[in-house]
This record gives sequence, structure tokens and C-alpha cells, in this order.
Amino acid sequence: MQILLAAQSFPLIWYQKKYTPSTFSDFLLAFLLFFSSLSGFMGAMDDSNPFLIQTNDNPSLSLITHPLSDENYNSWKKAIKMALLGKNKFGFVDGSILEPPLEHFSHALWQRNDSIVASWLLNSLTKEIQVSIIHCCTAQAIWNDLNERFEQKNGPLIFQLKHELANLQQGSMSVSSYYSKLRSI
Repeated sequence: MQILLAAQSFPLIWYQKKYTPSTFSDFLLAFLLFFSSLSGFMGAMDDSNPFLIQTNDNPSLSLITHPLSDENYNSWKKAIKMALLGKNKFGFVDGSILEPPLEHFSHALWQRNDSIVASWLLNSLTKEIQVSIIHCCTAQAIWNDLNERFEQKNGPLIFQLKHELANLQQGSMSVSSYYSKLRSI
């Protein structure tokens, strides 16, 4: 009821400040978008709206209990994906929620959500991994960087390479030859 009263008196306040009709329509659109994100005004409170930010959705939130390390990528990925799907934010990391053009009215809202999701991803990493990811600009860039770094598509090849590295010995090779052999693996 209070929001409806505020929405009804808002044009009067705007008129008293003597704004032009074109800026009034721009401001009214921004006003409606603001209230729709807070109160469900015009149906935007729908939980399926990925731009909806709950009161407990803050950048310092830690979505999972075990941070990503060098050994737990697959379990970390599953846990963080479930958490983001539960918050209806996974589209920011998989690219299905596209960034609108800079001049589009929803760009600031997209940027805010993407920054929150990016901070959640950073909060789920060890300090060592955070340092190497901080250059990424979007949640999707962080996700792709981690995926490229930790995803193991060819287990037998990785096993073979680790085995070759473990068994490599310099023996009678020169340092230069040994280094070349090491680099070729």
C-alpha cells in the first residue's frame, strides 16, 4: 500500500520540481524499474527473474564451504553450479544472460548482478587462485578461465605425462639436453 501511494504521489513531486516531459518519462521508467526490483511492482518480483537480488545476496557471501584448490575442481564446480542455479544466477557464468549495450536501461542492473556473481566466485577460491583470477572483468571470464585451467578432458594422457615426468632422469644427458627433454613432455 505504501509503495502504491509513493507511486501515485511521485508524478506530483516530479511536476513540482519543474522537470521537462522527456526527462520525466526517463525518470519514471527508472523509478518503475527501481521499485520493481524492490517490491514486486508490475510483476518483477518473480523468482525466475535473474536480475532479482535478495536482501542476503551481498558480495561478501560465501556460497560453498570448500574453496577451490588444485585438487578439487570437479566437486567445486558441481557445488558452485548448484548454488548459482539455486540463486538463478548461473546464466551470468555460462553466458546465457548476455550483457546489454552500455546505453541500455538494464545495463547497470546487469553489471550489478554480474559483479555480485563474480565476487561469489572469488570468495569460493583459495587466496593463491584468487590472485591469478583478479584480472578477469566478468563472472563469465572468471568461469572460463577456471574451466580452461582445471578441466581435465583427457585423463589417460594426463596420467601418461605425469608418469613420464616422474620417471625422467638426467643420467648422462647434458643439462641442455635434459631441459629440452623435460620441455618436450
